[in-house]
Amino acid sequence: MKRVVGALAAGLMGVVWLGAACTSAPLSPGQREGLAEDLVSGITLTPSVGAVSLVAAGAIADFGVGSPDGVRLVRGRIVDTLELTLRLETGHDIALAEPPSLCLVGPYSAPDDAGLSDPCWGEPDLGALLAQELTVNAAGKPLLAADRPVDIAVALERGDQSCDYPTGAWLIELKLNPMVDGSPAGSRDGPGVPINVPLPAPEPLLWLPPTQTRYCGLATLVYQQQGEPQVIP
Repeated sequence: MKRVVGALAAGLMGVVWLGAACTSAPLSPGQREGLAEDLVSGITLTPSVGAVSLVAAGAIADFGVGSPDGVRLVRGRIVDTLELTLRLETGHDIALAEPPSLCLVGPYSAPDDAGLSDPCWGEPDLGALLAQELTVNAAGKPLLAADRPVDIAVALERGDQSCDYPTGAWLIELKLNPMVDGSPAGSRDGPGVPINVPLPAPEPLLWLPPTQTRYCGLATLVYQQQGEPQVIP
């Protein structure tokens, strides 16, 4: 009987040692990637849009080959200010290699059309606001904590250097670089969340000259759906 008990004890110790060895063993690249994707996919963004104000600006509309209108400059509405509330939640603690990026992107985005590379709209920077709300772990890394939802409420304004967009179907884009197994897993897209930026009641709008605006993308569909705004003389 003692021999049986001794054998069982030795076997149990072997199992415990093997489990510890497996826990301390580095993850394979595939395991690290899978874990990173699981962490990022578990993030939830919940936005809400408040008051919106507009100004008028010029934009390029392409009505197609054979159309008498061709390609021409039209007047369009662009968002001037926007009130946004946003909650970010995660089911697991996520340490980050660097502060995350968070931005608003408007409909039919094509920043190249405005000579830009960044599609984000508005100031202050949403990523900076998010970074301010994060805790820090023992290693000094920004931390999305599972037990601490992040709430942001901000009045955004169109920037002097960023894209201009009309109302309609916008998108909130999140990018982050999670720490996995002690090292950065690489920057990746978080959940993209669609939001609707409504068109306020029609009224004459302040006209901004081309030197003050950067309309990102062709305005054809927006022009056909919304028409041209009245502008303040």
